[in-house]
Amino acid sequence: MVDLKELLILKDKLIKSKDFKEPCDYFLGHFAGQPEFMRMGEPVDGEFMRPIVVELGNALLKRRPGEVRLMMTEIAEYHFLHGACLIDGKPANLMYFRDIDMGILSLLHEDAQGVVMARFSCVYKPPQPPRALH
Repeated sequence: MVDLKELLILKDKLIKSKDFKEPCDYFLGHFAGQPEFMRMGEPVDGEFMRPIVVELGNALLKRRPGEVRLMMTEIAEYHFLHGACLIDGKPANLMYFRDIDMGILSLLHEDAQGVVMARFSCVYKPPQPPRALH
């Protein structure tokens, strides 16, 4: 049985860990391998994450990715989104906590010999209305 309160431990690891592998390993060990967990939550449109994933892909790949595909699920009670990504055909995993505006992306390295990771924070900035010219 999945104990969703363990998402609070994951959040703490995401905030405090110096080694980005630690929260990723915790997620994989406690959640990702459990079919029950993978059925929890609601699918969400992850398009708001696209510009972030593009910038992370740019930093990790050292070039701007041409294609980004996102499949995200949200567990609203814990403000937690997770999902799979394809960045130029390379598999990636994404975790993000809305309430602290922090997440982590892990991406299969270009040479397929390892994984590169990036922790990120973001702030949503609503579009500004056009200014009237006088």
